[in-house]
Amino acid sequence: MKTRRVLAVLLQSTSAWNAYRHETDKSKRGKFLGPVIGKGILYLFIMAYLILMTIGYSSIGIGYQAPALCFLMISLMVFILAILKVNGYLFGCKDMDLLMALPLTSKQIMQARFLYMYVKDLPGVLVVSVAMQIGFGLIERPKFFTYIVWTVL
Repeated sequence: MKTRRVLAVLLQSTSAWNAYRHETDKSKRGKFLGPVIGKGILYLFIMAYLILMTIGYSSIGIGYQAPALCFLMISLMVFILAILKVNGYLFGCKDMDLLMALPLTSKQIMQARFLYMYVKDLPGVLVVSVAMQIGFGLIERPKFFTYIVWTVL
C-alpha cells in the first residue's frame, strides 16, 4: 500500500502535465508541447513500421510467429532499457535524502522506484504490442481469445 502511494507521488511529481499545470513561467510552459508532439509522431512511425513488418511476415508465410516475435521484442526492449536506466532511477535523484527520511523502509522505496521505472517504459511496450496486434489481426484473422491472451502477456 505504501509502495503504491510513493509510486503515485513519484509519477505525479515528475509528469510533464503536472509541470505544465503548475508552472507560471510561459517559456517553461511552452516546452511542454514539443516533446509530446515528438513522442506522438515517433510512436506513430513505430506503429506503422511494426504493422507493416507483421504484414510482411505474413506475406512470406511466418505470420503465425508474430505473437512470439512481439514477446521477444518487448522482453528485449524492457531488459535493455532496465539495464540502461536502473542506476539513474534508483540512485540519481535529487530527492533521495527526502525519500529515505520518510517513515518507510528502504525496501518499499526501492520497490516504488523500480515500479516507476517500468511504468515509464509502459507507453513503448504498449505501442509495440498494439501495433503488432493490429498487423496480426489484419492478415491472420485470429479468434477474439487471442487478443485477450496477447494483451495479458
